[in-house]
Amino acid sequence: MNIIDEEKLNSSFHARGSRISILEEAVSTNTMLKGLAREGAPSGTVLIALRQTGGRGRLGHSFESPAGGIYFSYLMHPKTSPEETAEITMCTAVYVRRMIIDLTGIEPDIKYVNDLLYKGKKLCGILTELIEGNLIIGIGLNVNNSSNGFPDELKDIVVSLSDLCGHELDLNEFAFGLVSAIDKLAASWPECKEEALTQYKKYCINPEKMYKENGAV
Repeated sequence: MNIIDEEKLNSSFHARGSRISILEEAVSTNTMLKGLAREGAPSGTVLIALRQTGGRGRLGHSFESPAGGIYFSYLMHPKTSPEETAEITMCTAVYVRRMIIDLTGIEPDIKYVNDLLYKGKKLCGILTELIEGNLIIGIGLNVNNSSNGFPDELKDIVVSLSDLCGHELDLNEFAFGLVSAIDKLAASWPECKEEALTQYKKYCINPEKMYKENGAV
């Protein structure tokens, strides 16, 4: 079901105090949320698009965002430094991985620094940006956007949860799961960092790159 019920989702989090907005389409939820942050949006504000036309990945790479996926951006005002942004990205990967396991039983690998893979195919990408004290956590998760819907050059290197489960999934469950997961990360940062980074190293398939760029994490 490629629909997310905005009012039902917000009512599920009646005590969190920050709005979750669902968009049929966006150029980039991260870019939109940066603008809202400059206007004073509170920590915990979430934008979710059902499709993106100008999604971005790490190092400025484009991120294909066809209908059926969840394209999610979360605003944090963390006590952190620019140097810790990569660690928040890693912790995000751990929390999203747990959510996927809880909802599907599928156990993705982590590829440093910001991808979740299943048998070498990309399932999820994460882009974390720290601008003027505003931290934006962007997550693109392939749910019902079957690999058949991607451009030919990507069909063999991406996968969706519906491909792996063999049936269409309810986007509402994954929207709820993502908000819950990142709420938990935001509420427990930075105390959660040590345990989450231990999990990250356990499930990272290219730890040598992690150590090369960051030293002992």
